[in-house]
Amino acid sequence: MIRNTSPLSLFVFSLDGQRYALPLSQVGSVTQAAAVTRVGQLPPALLGLLNVHGSLLPVLDSRYLVDSPSRPVGVDDLFLLLHVADKGWVMPADAVHQVLALPSEALCYDSPLLSHSGCWLGWFEQDGHAVLILDLEQTLRRYALLTTDGLHHG
Repeated sequence: MIRNTSPLSLFVFSLDGQRYALPLSQVGSVTQAAAVTRVGQLPPALLGLLNVHGSLLPVLDSRYLVDSPSRPVGVDDLFLLLHVADKGWVMPADAVHQVLALPSEALCYDSPLLSHSGCWLGWFEQDGHAVLILDLEQTLRRYALLTTDGLHHG
């Protein structure tokens, strides 16, 4: 398999002390958490909807997506406003760490870290922490969220 040799631009955040990263191209902005509206029967990977500038966007249960125990969104949480697969999404995070350009040689693809549920682009080490890079588009497909009608209203 041929790997890309250019640096990968990543957005690093954390949930429950574990660091994760997303491709920077998927992150639009970060805002303080707000009340999420529960609607009907939602897939377990969704917490509800959030009105963002007049558009109702689905709020992902980030902990569910990475196989961690779910909890309600707290007042100290942050929302990552994301753009994945031509749709807007919201994902809670505990903290935002940084944006970085990761050299391709620092990216690891095979590890027991990547064997638990979730879809991963790889991982890297930063300040003694393993940072897992989430393949959010593949994860959304895995939970059939890209084919669910009625989640995007705007």
